[in-house]
Amino acid sequence: MDDHCLDVTKPHQAYMYGFIQTDGHMSKETRDRGRVTVEVSEQDRGVLETFATLIPYHLNISTRTRTTNFSEQTTTVTWKVYDKRFRDCLLSLGMPYGKKSAVIAPPSDEYAQVDYFRGVLDGDGSLGITGNSYPFIALVTASSVLADAYIAFLSKLTGKTKKLAMNTRDSIYNITIYKEDAQLVTSTLYYDGCLALTRKMQSAQRVQQWQRPESMRKRDFARKTWTPDEDEYILSHTMEESMEALGRTQRSIHVRLWRLRGSNNLRITSWNCNIALKQIPSFSRYIQALVASGMGLLQTFLNWQRRNIQSNAILIWDTSRLTPPTGGTISMQSMQEETLLS
Repeated sequence: MDDHCLDVTKPHQAYMYGFIQTDGHMSKETRDRGRVTVEVSEQDRGVLETFATLIPYHLNISTRTRTTNFSEQTTTVTWKVYDKRFRDCLLSLGMPYGKKSAVIAPPSDEYAQVDYFRGVLDGDGSLGITGNSYPFIALVTASSVLADAYIAFLSKLTGKTKKLAMNTRDSIYNITIYKEDAQLVTSTLYYDGCLALTRKMQSAQRVQQWQRPESMRKRDFARKTWTPDEDEYILSHTMEESMEALGRTQRSIHVRLWRLRGSNNLRITSWNCNIALKQIPSFSRYIQALVASGMGLLQTFLNWQRRNIQSNAILIWDTSRLTPPTGGTISMQSMQEETLLS
């Protein structure tokens, strides 16, 4: 490790790197000029002053007061480093110039994981008590790599695997955990004597002080993910058969059926003409059908209104006699004629 670079195996420097990644900015100008900038609220000045002791470069700390959308007078502290060697250090660790929210990632080599993620959370996270009086800790990020790493970190601590899904509207991940899991993660991250924002440390203490009310039942079970084979089974068998074969509760199967039937476009994986006409009395006007190029096989998708869903069977249409051109569509009438329904 270069003596002039951050050693992210050390707690304070790992925290610093995670914080700069999420709440800092690195810019580049002509003739190798540029700077690393971090701006925080006046109440968080202490963290920037600690950062100044961790690197051997000349830096500048300044204060400014301005009007914002949230307050007529907001005082912030800005920390700036102009030395190119520090920028090269951050580049070597993986931090890019300019916009970085979607591409930041943990260091590729060994690093102090707990302290790094505390820095990330102090920059782009939140923790405390919800309006419903539940403790929580949350990370918001646009980086898939960082989100995956944080999920793995949470799984290692809690023993639970959290499903990762991007918010399609904002293209971000909002990873939140609650109650005892939040307390466990918070106590691990915000340990005594660690470097952290004062206000985040105070929030962590409030999380730790929470106690589950006696009237609040604790559910301690691992979530069982539904597989495509299980979906097909419950759509083609009775409730009793599904409960016995899959070892699931009636409520679990009811909820899964509701979600499957709630789709406006259900893929048909199996089909039989006669069964179809008996079990699904209301078809849409046309069945859109795409033919697999060069295979002569027909893969169909049935589109019906939710109010018309009266069957939970998965069906297969015998398409051996249908030979429309690739990419063509087949109407319900022509399909009936060509397959000679009896």
